[in-house]
Amino acid sequence: MQETIGWLERPLKKIGLDNLGAQQPCVTIYTRLLPGITNVTDRAAYFGFYPWFIRAFEARHPEASETQFRETLRLADCLMTLVAERHAIACGEDIARHSATCPGRLTLGPVARDLQPGQTVELGRYADRSESNPTRYFKNPLGGLGQYYLGVLRDEYTVLHGDPRKGIGYWLERGAPLADAYGAGLDGDLFFAALEAGAVTLGDLDDLAIFCPCSLQFAARKPAQTALISLFLRDRSPHGVARASSLALVLDYLKQRNGAPTDDPIKDFLASCYTEALPEGPWATPERLLQARRGWALYARNEMLSLAWSALFKNALDALDGHPKPFANIDALAAWLVTTPAFQDRPAATFNDLVAADFANAPALDAIAHPEHELAMWRALLAANPPSPGEAARLLVRLYRRWLDEPSDAYRELNLPPGTLSGYPLTLNSLRAMATTRWAGLAADGWFRVLVSDVLVTHQRIAIRKMGQSGEDTLMFRSGDLGFFVHRDLERIVETQPRLRQAFQILRDLGLTTHETEHLPHPTALGDQALQELVG
Repeated sequence: MQETIGWLERPLKKIGLDNLGAQQPCVTIYTRLLPGITNVTDRAAYFGFYPWFIRAFEARHPEASETQFRETLRLADCLMTLVAERHAIACGEDIARHSATCPGRLTLGPVARDLQPGQTVELGRYADRSESNPTRYFKNPLGGLGQYYLGVLRDEYTVLHGDPRKGIGYWLERGAPLADAYGAGLDGDLFFAALEAGAVTLGDLDDLAIFCPCSLQFAARKPAQTALISLFLRDRSPHGVARASSLALVLDYLKQRNGAPTDDPIKDFLASCYTEALPEGPWATPERLLQARRGWALYARNEMLSLAWSALFKNALDALDGHPKPFANIDALAAWLVTTPAFQDRPAATFNDLVAADFANAPALDAIAHPEHELAMWRALLAANPPSPGEAARLLVRLYRRWLDEPSDAYRELNLPPGTLSGYPLTLNSLRAMATTRWAGLAADGWFRVLVSDVLVTHQRIAIRKMGQSGEDTLMFRSGDLGFFVHRDLERIVETQPRLRQAFQILRDLGLTTHETEHLPHPTALGDQALQELVG
């Protein structure tokens, strides 16, 4: 009998998985700070466009089937994105104000750019969701609505109701007024005529320019702008207050920074929340926004913790890569890993000495630009690949020592239901517990052995639980007859995405901030008015 022996190819490198469960507290925090804005709801206009389209379609086709609705919605998605891309070209501007993150832009953007006078674009070519269609703009039957906006419009804002299986509608109390306000200044007949024709020219796209997301700032679109500002900023429910407070905090930050240069507006905002300071001096935050600022400070703190743990885990995987390592258990494996070159820059001092040195030498919390600040450690971990395990360890020490005197529950202001984070071993609360009960008194090698052992054990625990819950295998390393071996490489450590990029974009779409590239945006007069309304 002939036998064939071969090797199975290792899966592709993985990024983005929360391999340690350390990102979940970050997600929990930012979800409570910006409810109703997600990592895929980028543009303010679509919060009004979809309710308007549903109401307008219903008025024009009251007897239409669900299939007809879906087909027309997909055509409308394509037309909207083509209009926005064309408007950016016609204005000679970048896409940020126009077609950025419009559904299907990666497919439809080049179509608009390549369209020449006298040519037409067949909308159905891109809207057709057949599996055999190589130019399909979106797989989801409801396009951008189903993939991105339906959840929040239904569950957070109670504007829409229904689901993709049973059909989508709008609530008369909230959906109809928003749809009607959004339709002010739009030529709905022209839009639907283009959908019914099924093809558009450059002239058609130019005639529909008022449908570009940037048009919310036009005088003719004032009712739509006002309605959407109310949706985001004037909802007095607990979720609405939390969202408005975070958006107002961003406006206040931008007002006080006065258009300062920036490489990363999000990082700069979080740095000021964490330190309670601006590069120019103290941040005199309005009283009503202090809780929101503390919330974003907590997020930044937890994000740094998550990245420190992830850096240690990546270095452990990198050192483990190659032939299986024949160790009896993870503790023995960790003892060997810390002797490898991957961990050569680990601090030589004991844990207690590191804490004492940090207490004596660490810059003040508000020393926002100091090269030894934890913010600099945060940037350093992200700038290097692989990130330095020594830097990660110093960051753990700093986060423990900096907040040693605060109350025992770091998450107390979130009012989380009991047990919310109990399934996640690497939290700010557990950092304090580990430092006082496991790390105190350990020499450098012993401390690092415990650190590496903890991240490896935590990964197994998180991955096995996920496998039991969903059947998904996310184990990055395994043990076999020959020992421990890497199953998947971790390409790099990754940050969480706290929805602030979307918040900045929505504020700009609403006309509350200016559009800038290398500087922080300014609040507009309307933005100043909204801020004053929110802070009193």
